[in-house]
Amino acid sequence: GVAQSSVGPSEAPAIADLTVTGVTSRPEFSKSFSPSSVPFGGRSRLTLTIDNSANGAIAANLTVTDNLPRGMVIASPAKASTTCTGGVIGASPGGSVLSYGPNFSDTVFNDPTVGAGETCVVEVDVIGNAVGALVNTTGELTSTGQFGGTPVSSGTASATLTVVSLGDTFLTKSFSDDPVAPGDTVTLAFR
Repeated sequence: GVAQSSVGPSEAPAIADLTVTGVTSRPEFSKSFSPSSVPFGGRSRLTLTIDNSANGAIAANLTVTDNLPRGMVIASPAKASTTCTGGVIGASPGGSVLSYGPNFSDTVFNDPTVGAGETCVVEVDVIGNAVGALVNTTGELTSTGQFGGTPVSSGTASATLTVVSLGDTFLTKSFSDDPVAPGDTVTLAFR
């Protein structure tokens, strides 16, 4: 509007434009189970998705811990994998904690990152050992800019794995030799 001062009003209102870029400064964070329903003792693939597609900058120093709910454990083998760059996955078979973050060793620092405009996943197999809806909420995913700085939170992610009783009729399918090279033969099991 028109500015007022001791010498009178200004001649015209002050006008300025603010341009907001597509940089969100933090990645989106979500979680899923596949399949989302298993028989008691069944295996499911837990996937943490870190979506940096709306961000024009690298998200670095990715760190998250997921304390699994009672009745859910890391499978053996865990088949832990990531498409993120760097970092280390902590997933001990039979354990109840999944973690992903930097690898601080005596000789190398392995910084977990997701590129600008990219999406990556952290995955591990879990076993449902309690009948019912097992609600699983992670801790906060934190990250920094490419050159460090104060960590920002992308919040938590939640998903539910439903475990049904062995007495219920249930059909699942799985590939027992996953992953394989392109063109290789795989075994598909129905249970």
